[in-house]
Amino acid sequence: MLPALSIHVLEASPEVRESATAPFVPTYLLPYAPHGTIHYRHPDFGAVLQQYDAFDVYIVVLEVKTRQTDVSLPAFPFETLQHDLHWVYLLKGTATIRALSHLQPAAIELAEGRQLQVYSPPTTGNLHLTERHTLLVSIAAKGKWLTRHIETGGSGVEMLIGFLRKRSQRCVASHHTPIGSAVHHLAELLTLAPLEGELLDAAIALPVSALIRMVRRQSVEPEQQTPLLISSIQRQIDHLLQNDLIPTVTDLASKNGLGARWLGQQYHALSGQTLQAYIAQRRLDEAYRLLVEEKLSISEVSFKMGYAEVSVFSRLFKRRYGQSPRAYLQSLRS
Repeated sequence: MLPALSIHVLEASPEVRESATAPFVPTYLLPYAPHGTIHYRHPDFGAVLQQYDAFDVYIVVLEVKTRQTDVSLPAFPFETLQHDLHWVYLLKGTATIRALSHLQPAAIELAEGRQLQVYSPPTTGNLHLTERHTLLVSIAAKGKWLTRHIETGGSGVEMLIGFLRKRSQRCVASHHTPIGSAVHHLAELLTLAPLEGELLDAAIALPVSALIRMVRRQSVEPEQQTPLLISSIQRQIDHLLQNDLIPTVTDLASKNGLGARWLGQQYHALSGQTLQAYIAQRRLDEAYRLLVEEKLSISEVSFKMGYAEVSVFSRLFKRRYGQSPRAYLQSLRS
């Protein structure tokens, strides 16, 4: 399998350098990937990137540790290089995956102990880390591998592959779910003996197929995972923001002939997130798009997204993306 995911750690900051030795003791050190392991050092953080190209399966392990508690990490540029399915597991820290094109939804967020599956065409983007210690595992698999290694029975994988063929030009992500018992299979995958050739491919196939079985029942189509009310409200919020209108719970409830309190309760019960929090999140997502894609000034974006002060917008932006708007734009230009 050709490389499915490339994380460009060197491009995260001009001060990053490759190192002959690891900047810290990795939580997992893939015994079968000595030639696919790269160490990086920066004045503020260290990183270890491990990659292995098996037969129709591609494994990436990124671990980052900062030396100080108050360090703001740069964004790590990445590329998805093929039309592939990716299973992403965050064992430590928090992360936001933001593609620069083709991404639905606009940002994918992960918290510690969560997993999701993503279908992606070739695209570029940035990986944002905000915790002192982050450990992320990504597994990509081709469709033919899935049908060969996982029983289908006319559902699950076959439906997934059929769906993806119709959506081949955009990213689609599932909701993240707890890793739970997947940790056992991940640990097995990341500590396999250094076999060679077909023996190693067969050994990798066992834990990977077990991991995929655990999440394949969840469709990657967001509208199939959330009740109609949730998806409808979310589409309305996006439409309003794209037209420079700031939605409120009261306005949304009135538009849909509902009580504001009832709508808020139902949204929280069905999605696990308050409606106010979702609106705040999408405002920042749209602000990010206006900064990066529309190239508006920070003050223009703050005004269009309804923030009372630029300082308030900057503080909320940094809380979500790990950097102030000004610092983030400077990192893109460097």
